[in-house]
Amino acid sequence: MNYRKHIFEYIFIGVYFAFLIYFFQYLSFSPYSAYIFSASLPAFYLLWSLLHHYFEERLNLNIFLEYLSISLFIFIILTTASNL
Repeated sequence: MNYRKHIFEYIFIGVYFAFLIYFFQYLSFSPYSAYIFSASLPAFYLLWSLLHHYFEERLNLNIFLEYLSISLFIFIILTTASNL
C-alpha cells in the first residue's frame, strides 16, 4: 500500500480524532454532549473508511462489516468509559 498517496486523508482523520478527543475530555460536562461526541467519532471513522475503500474500488461486504464492527466496538468502549 502506498501511504504517501493517502497522507492527507490520514492527517485529516488524525486531526479530526484529536479534536473529538479534546472535546470529549474538556467539554463533556453533560451526558448528552458526551453521547454526541462518543457517537461522532465511530460514525466518522465508518464513513471515512467506506469512502476511502469506495474510491479505491475495493469496497465489498467484508470490508463494510469489518469497519462497522470496529465502529460499534469504539462506540461501546467510549459510552462505557464515560458512564453513559
